[in-house]
Amino acid sequence: MTLDDELLNESTSILPRTSYTFKITYDGSTPSREAVKTKMQLHVDDDKDHLIVRNFPAKQAGNTFTVEARQYHDEAAKELLEHDSMLDKNRFDDEAEEEDE
Repeated sequence: MTLDDELLNESTSILPRTSYTFKITYDGSTPSREAVKTKMQLHVDDDKDHLIVRNFPAKQAGNTFTVEARQYHDEAAKELLEHDSMLDKNRFDDEAEEEDE
């Protein structure tokens, strides 16, 4: 599977985060949220744990879709500003194992 991303928009606010909009293009099967998060992390130059992928489409036609993401300045800001359900969607096996230890 080939996965490409293009940064469409970057904006900052008074909140301790930066918002991004990415255009994702892929060949083959639909990429997972984790694969998209890993690819987008290359653009934000920060800890992958502080990046939250939002508005990930469950189904889409074609091989292109748009994803919104938020990069938090630190873990405390992420925990305070994001809903628990969004945090759970962005927690993957390797991160869950670290919490168990």
